[in-house]
Amino acid sequence: MQNKQLIIFAIFTILLNASCTTEKKIALNNETAYRYENYIYNINEKSHTAIKPYSLCTDTIDAALNKSYDNLTLNKFFNNDLYFKISKDSAFGNTVNPYIDQIGGYDFASKKALNHSAIGLTLFSNYSNSITFNGDLSFHTQTMPNFVLQKMDSTKLLPHVGKYLNRNGDNVQYLQGSASLTYNTWSHFTFEIGYGKNFWGDGYRSLILSDNAASYPYFKMTINIWNLQYQYLVTALQDAGYWDKTQTLERKYAVMHILSWNITKRINLNIFETVVWHGTDSIGFRGIDVNYLNPFIFFRPVEFSLGSPDNVLLGAGFRVKLFQKTHIYGQMLLDEFVLSEMENNPKWWGNKYALQIGFKSFDFLKFKGFYLQGEANYVRPFTYSHIDNYDNYGDMYDPLAHPLGANFWETIGIIRYSKDRWSVMSKNIFAMYGSDIDSLSVGNNIYKPYTTRNPVYENNSVLLQGLKNKFIYSETKIMYLLNPKWNMYLECGYINRFISNSLGNENFSYIFFGIHTALYNDHWDN
Repeated sequence: MQNKQLIIFAIFTILLNASCTTEKKIALNNETAYRYENYIYNINEKSHTAIKPYSLCTDTIDAALNKSYDNLTLNKFFNNDLYFKISKDSAFGNTVNPYIDQIGGYDFASKKALNHSAIGLTLFSNYSNSITFNGDLSFHTQTMPNFVLQKMDSTKLLPHVGKYLNRNGDNVQYLQGSASLTYNTWSHFTFEIGYGKNFWGDGYRSLILSDNAASYPYFKMTINIWNLQYQYLVTALQDAGYWDKTQTLERKYAVMHILSWNITKRINLNIFETVVWHGTDSIGFRGIDVNYLNPFIFFRPVEFSLGSPDNVLLGAGFRVKLFQKTHIYGQMLLDEFVLSEMENNPKWWGNKYALQIGFKSFDFLKFKGFYLQGEANYVRPFTYSHIDNYDNYGDMYDPLAHPLGANFWETIGIIRYSKDRWSVMSKNIFAMYGSDIDSLSVGNNIYKPYTTRNPVYENNSVLLQGLKNKFIYSETKIMYLLNPKWNMYLECGYINRFISNSLGNENFSYIFFGIHTALYNDHWDN
């Protein structure tokens, strides 16, 4: 009875927006974000759901999950922040929480144990509700599965993380962290400088900007006016040139912007544009090109007037609230799309585009706590690639959008059931993609320049060309939320990852159990 009263009180205060004192940044982790999405999608009708990470007052939502303990130590461990202090005038506050990963597992396919240990801290500081700092730093020691080690052998980088500290056989030590300093002014403008990741889209995947690649330095400006949210993002990325066999990382830059418009309470439309360029050109250091720094211009005319080889991509997305708690969403990305070629020669290699369609339903069939999501992605060959890695849509040998790169189609199904602090999740992914057979590119690996394409695909480029691969991923996980403030879970589960083609099979069969702090996604599902 007490818990029901607490939940009713929490919902009531959320609706009134009365409990929010300070907004915090929601981690780009699927388990953490899920706890708040019912509110973001279905209660706060002004939310711009495609622009992440979200900033949200989480106190009341987290409080609905609290358990009452008379013991102060138990309350600290299960309900409260590890350290919280606010000044007497409530103008300044600090919050510190632990980051702990201690997971043990076993891969039946390779017959080896996979252990992951990490320790660190997360920090949140607030001054007068206008200046906030979000940060985390953790030290990891992890036994990597074979498919991750293979990528490390070829790139000398840890996928989705970038540079690592040390590698001893299968064991890798690395740091993971993010930091952002945000200034809110004039109630409509937010300025942020940071190091981390961003995600644009409503789907499980994003075809325009995801958290797949390593963290990067960035500057971000967000404007909220009426039913519009506009975000302008300047990023400093790193990659090695395809022809550079020393794999020396050099600076590349990307400027992106997205405009999200809540047309009605049920319909959202967003448009996206980005430009990527090498920090060094033929005459020397180029750095950040000031021609792209005007936040209110279109990049394609500027790129054309400069006569540059820079890479410009355009995109759009939508979300429609179909029923009370069911939403459909989608994205479209255009990369060097030529309408005349599409009409007269749809198999021309330069018709590069990507499509997404999906849905997510909360309290599906009015069954409280039951969540269902389905999604399909389609990306034409050579999309996101360019003349060299310095201009492709990637960072540290990882795509900035979909982890499979291009030349694939994919379907995703996710089922969740949550009650109090318990949750069960099942995720299944099926994909087909075409990969390279030799040194010539078939359009899957965005880190192969499109100038290395096989001539046979010049006017006959079709989906899944090259070596056809079948990818199947299934994951089942049971989780118990130890502390909402810490984002720490006790979890156990099973993962099976299977890839097959005419040359053979690759299997990963993994069972695991342990404590996990949900700040980052593992990205093993690609």
